Amino acid sequence: LSRGYRPTSGPFYYRRSHWSGSIGLEYTVPVSATANLFTRLDANYVGSSYSEFRPTNVYRRKVDEYTLVNGRAGVEFEDVDFGVYVFVNNIFDKVAINREVQFSWPGTNFASSSPPRTIGINVRKGF
Repeated sequence: LSRGYRPTSGPFYYRRSHWSGSIGLEYTVPVSATANLFTRLDANYVGSSYSEFRPTNVYRRKVDEYTLVNGRAGVEFEDVDFGVYVFVNNIFDKVAINREVQFSWPGTNFASSSPPRTIGINVRKGF
């Protein structure tokens, strides 16, 4: 868990949360003389922040906190330095807004968010 950057005096910078943190769990177990089963789970937390510096700015928006969870499992072959993995990013399909801006034109907003749940396969070979 980490505390957001704070200058020696004055307010926090905008677009940065006061708190963020991450945790990861990893487990490897041998399944044969040359192969290991690998699993990993990561969670990342980002606290709320504001889109603009000044509290009196009419375009200032609060960006809510979010937590994203990613997972990976696979088989690693030590003798040939090779691995095959299945991964799921954003396991709970959370819509996490990273940034939000309102423009002067009425009803015009811009927001960027985390990608939706993504499932894939990763193959790794060392040389």
